[in-house]
Amino acid sequence: MSERLHLAKTPVIVPLALALSAQSFLACSSGSEGSASAPRDENVSSDTSDLVVQGTRETLVDSIASIENSMFTQSGRLFVTGDDGVYEITRDATGAAKATAWASGAGCKFAGMAEVNGVLYVNCYDLTNSAVYAATLTATPSFRKIYDLPGVGLANGAAADDSGRIYLADSFGGTIWRLSVDPENPFAITLRESFSTGNLFPNGLKVFGGAIYYTDFVAVKRIPLLANGRGGPVTTLTTQLTFFDDLYVDDSGILVANYLLGYVEGLTSAGVDLLDTPALGLSGPSSVLPAKGRFGLSKTDVLVTEKTANRLSVFHVF
Repeated sequence: MSERLHLAKTPVIVPLALALSAQSFLACSSGSEGSASAPRDENVSSDTSDLVVQGTRETLVDSIASIENSMFTQSGRLFVTGDDGVYEITRDATGAAKATAWASGAGCKFAGMAEVNGVLYVNCYDLTNSAVYAATLTATPSFRKIYDLPGVGLANGAAADDSGRIYLADSFGGTIWRLSVDPENPFAITLRESFSTGNLFPNGLKVFGGAIYYTDFVAVKRIPLLANGRGGPVTTLTTQLTFFDDLYVDDSGILVANYLLGYVEGLTSAGVDLLDTPALGLSGPSSVLPAKGRFGLSKTDVLVTEKTANRLSVFHVF
């Protein structure tokens, strides 16, 4: 299923590796890779910030209850989570996308994911307690609970650093926890320590460029990872009257899912908002992931989990 999007007053977000600056976006919109010339809307001004871009939203997979998070593994496999499972998204013989559940019936809701050395770690919560599940990324991964988080009602986003330590967002507790994994046994957690406390509602997490990036209710924040393993001072990159969910970070900047207002924002690494999809154009976007040519998609396609619509969508930018 595809929907044509006619976007007035704000441009469609383009993958950050291709364009996340005003100049490169305009170049992309006028004929660079993955884009076509963008028609103008007679009802908007001639200011370039009002450039109209067309695109389509296509449903890849639906009926995943409260679809929450998405990630590509290091080998390029696509996984998503939802209330009742961890799913791998693949294509069948006809090219249609399908979801295969590798974890279900756990009695908790699956959320953030992080990969370390070919093992996928997934948070699961029941609003009272949480746990971490894990599986080796074989052709048929078998997830099992490896660590309990008593009193952590909502273990939300997850990320891993270059040392293989796992970070998870304790949304109810306002804390980011760091878990150390036994180097001899990837299914054994040896230490849980508080990395950041006093947050409002830590949610999405990413590690990039020696820093933790995370959403905290109305804000997007960054904490540098210091040489001694601790966190540096918190920098608030942007604050808005909304509710942010998960985010994506690379060399070009940040993509963040604006859950409350139903769109995706493209920010510079300093937090300046450059590119938005139209407000209320998405149904509870909970995570955003540039395709970058993976999964048979183009370099300008963007994957979005729409939590309140129970679907994984892809935006094709013209």
